[in-house]
Amino acid sequence: MAYNKIGTTGGEGGLAFDNYQVPEGARLREIRLLCDQYVNALQLIYTDADGNIGELRPVGGLSGQLQVFTLEDGEYLTGISGRSGWYIDSLKFNTNKRSSETYGGTGGETYFQIDAPKNTELAGFYGRADWHLDQLGAIVRDLPKGSAAKKSTKKAAPAKAAPAKKVASAKKAAAPKKKAPKKVDLTIIEGIGPKLASILQDSGINDLAVLAKTEVNNLKNIIEKAGRRFNLADPTTWPEQAALAAKEAWEELEKLQDKLKGGRRN
Repeated sequence: MAYNKIGTTGGEGGLAFDNYQVPEGARLREIRLLCDQYVNALQLIYTDADGNIGELRPVGGLSGQLQVFTLEDGEYLTGISGRSGWYIDSLKFNTNKRSSETYGGTGGETYFQIDAPKNTELAGFYGRADWHLDQLGAIVRDLPKGSAAKKSTKKAAPAKAAPAKKVASAKKAAAPKKKAPKKVDLTIIEGIGPKLASILQDSGINDLAVLAKTEVNNLKNIIEKAGRRFNLADPTTWPEQAALAAKEAWEELEKLQDKLKGGRRN
């Protein structure tokens, strides 16, 4: 199966990386990102021909909040879009069924869109990276035989309706539980994104004061039980950050976070 490169966007800094793609016969299952005002790191998770889950090493710097985009069965990447300048400021994934949220910041003077040619899919990336993703291009390959016809049939009707129902259901569930304010509080902590905040809340860590008193080993156990997608998260400094935030010591918290990278001490 031939792999081809298409498109490129971003700056010229960082170190070049190439052939960052899922193996032949494997299906892209998940994309993990670390983001703040830029997209800092990228990692691909895949399912091989035997149904085993594999993962590629992360590319980029290990700082920022963990974000995860999971592909459904029968779903594949058709393109990416976002904004770039010296770095990849923001990134959105487009599939045969939907578009993801936009990950990263709001900067970047150049809008970009890279679409896979007809009857191909995005199977990986190439570019340049160091502390951030400096430059990004896409690697495409032919769709498996019969994939285009089957997926286009599914896309015509249910694919558009399904997300609307899920969003409506989520909004109804969110209102009575009133979790939104607590999620905002926990995401003050460097290294905790919305998904991790929700996982912590479901484990009984509902506010900053509780997080400040939680032992690091307990946090690691919670993350481990949440699944491999969160294996980049390091909670070592979370209680220390939470203790400062709980007593509204914002200047001290800012000084501490300036010394951190993805919640870790440099």
